[in-house]
Amino acid sequence: MRPWVAAVGLALLACRCLAQGGGADGTSPFDRPVQTRRVVLGPSPNSPGQQSVVRCATYAGFMVKEIDTAEVGDDQISVQPLQSAAERPACQAANRPGEKIVPTDTWGGYFLGVKAGWLLLSAEDGVNGGMGFAVMRSDEPSRLLFRDLATLDHDRVGFRAVSVEGERLRLRYTRLFAAPCSVQTDRATCWARIVAETHVPPAPVPDCAAGYLRAKRELAAGRCEAQSHAGDATCLSEELAGMADWDTSPSVIGYDVEVLVGPGGPQRTAMGAAGSCWPAD
Repeated sequence: MRPWVAAVGLALLACRCLAQGGGADGTSPFDRPVQTRRVVLGPSPNSPGQQSVVRCATYAGFMVKEIDTAEVGDDQISVQPLQSAAERPACQAANRPGEKIVPTDTWGGYFLGVKAGWLLLSAEDGVNGGMGFAVMRSDEPSRLLFRDLATLDHDRVGFRAVSVEGERLRLRYTRLFAAPCSVQTDRATCWARIVAETHVPPAPVPDCAAGYLRAKRELAAGRCEAQSHAGDATCLSEELAGMADWDTSPSVIGYDVEVLVGPGGPQRTAMGAAGSCWPAD
């Protein structure tokens, strides 16, 4: 596991809160709930020293509930329809009549935010230096409408903008695409496959050599530090020497996209050239 991916997992485990997709400055592209609550259920049956909790966020027309027993990913994410704007159902582990549960085989992770009836969830852990997310409708949370992998803003999916236009949800973010090949070893053939799949401009090509070398150095430094040899040149050299096969790892590229989710299925548009490249986990 890459050092930055390990950090993602630790951040998620440390932040047992309603995510709300905010940035470092506290801003959020999502709707603000009219009420949030957190109820402690007692000691976690799976994680000694941790507490099991229920988290609830109430919006106009529905409430989102998470049951979290301090494992990676919520045990349950569900949506409770409300009969009136003034209704405030109890925030409890027991499900109420009509409560709609997100099936675990559809998506596992955490609640991210709401935008005008659209429900967004984050993945339970990071991959390839980013975080997966899912889009559903709050009135039909069992139906996955869109999923993708995006860069992180601290421990959250780094959306630049989230808006609703009529029946469509518009998202803007930096997408991470894991290719089925390595630009380092397959060169132009692999890059042509990436261009065909993502529709990024064919030029300029991101500096994959620099990205692969940076990833190797970060992992080597992490391994040496774990061996109490932080900054030791001999240790770093030996670790790097053992990573020659990394050039065959599939390439991950990052590029800006705009996505429209709505009737007719999602539409994804590349908004510029690929800006980065590194090896997949």
